[in-house]
Amino acid sequence: MSNNVKRVLIMGNSGSGKSWLAARLSALTNLPVTDLDTLNWESEGYGKARKKADVLNDVQAIANQDRWIIEGIYGWIAATVALYATQVIWLTPASAECVENIKARGIRNNGSPEEFAALLEWASSYETRNGSSSYEGHLKVFSKVSPDSQIKLTSREDMHRFLIQ
Repeated sequence: MSNNVKRVLIMGNSGSGKSWLAARLSALTNLPVTDLDTLNWESEGYGKARKKADVLNDVQAIANQDRWIIEGIYGWIAATVALYATQVIWLTPASAECVENIKARGIRNNGSPEEFAALLEWASSYETRNGSSSYEGHLKVFSKVSPDSQIKLTSREDMHRFLIQ
């Protein structure tokens, strides 16, 4: 693994393996991990988003540090963090694989069955939906970072290979 692993942004669809990869990369590098869900949502779960200015202030404080892994789907946050990252990892497995991963892990963070169903629908529409957290939104973030910083992983096998480099 490169010595350049100091500030890592991991982005991708829901269920793409962001948290999985972040945990394993952290175990190898001792970098602290921040899940953007913990910054975006109020502490009760996914029901109420925090003010965007507060989220950006919190993520900026983390991005200003020397060592970190930040993972999440929020392209509007990733666009800010990417400027500080030594590596930007974009996970792009097929949406069907992401949906199966979400089903396998089940409901999280006090979510309801209705919210879970909405998450499955959300993950299945990654390539076709609009907004900063879509495939196109992530492509915009990814294309703005230095090619030396870009890592695109399309499968769990790619993630395993990346971890053992």
